[in-house]
Amino acid sequence: MDNSIHWEELSGFQNAYFCARIQNVPIGDIPSRLGILFEKAGLADRAEDPVSTYSYGMRRKLSFIKALVHDPEVLVLDEPTAGLDDAFLLELNRILRNRYNRGRTSLICGTDADWIGSVASSAAFMEKGCIVAEGSMDALLAGVSGYQQMNVVLRNWIRVPVPGIRGIWSARQEGTTVHVVLEDGPEWIPRALEWFTSIGACIRRVEVRAPGLRDAFLLKTGYVLDYESE
Repeated sequence: MDNSIHWEELSGFQNAYFCARIQNVPIGDIPSRLGILFEKAGLADRAEDPVSTYSYGMRRKLSFIKALVHDPEVLVLDEPTAGLDDAFLLELNRILRNRYNRGRTSLICGTDADWIGSVASSAAFMEKGCIVAEGSMDALLAGVSGYQQMNVVLRNWIRVPVPGIRGIWSARQEGTTVHVVLEDGPEWIPRALEWFTSIGACIRRVEVRAPGLRDAFLLKTGYVLDYESE
């Protein structure tokens, strides 16, 4: 779904209507189904506009509408969060949870572990084409129950080296934010912050939370003390 394919000269509604018809959605049901989906996607006021006028994010949303209009038993999503705004991602979360509650299956392949962790009932970690761990969300997160995540937001970007501190198990830098997974316990956060200031980092904000699916992946696959810096 990364490169959305639509008929450019037709409206978003016409594109979605065609998909509904080839999936044998009853003609009488199509307008109401599409009306709900376009509303959920925030495209109700643009449904009659030609797709050629749509932005990348709008085209992505239209792809979801076309995929959901016939309420498939199995829905396969590849990198579903790319190019989408937070409001629609929250709505998509609701849609997928509703599908799960109705016995529908949604298979999601992606790298946005935080979002996947918010919607999935089970997950599998892949490393170099092989599944290295799988199970329910509770089982996967149990593996990081003895850790905590600290997000350190810097005032200015500096290249943060790998901290040589016992108790820090993984670290990842994204711009001015550094995500650190620490052992659980009150003593580790002050030690880590002291190290940040010792290298000249000026800290704007610190957030501490329980580790999530991304942290479980990093620890399970051995990506520890390894920065990915932008």
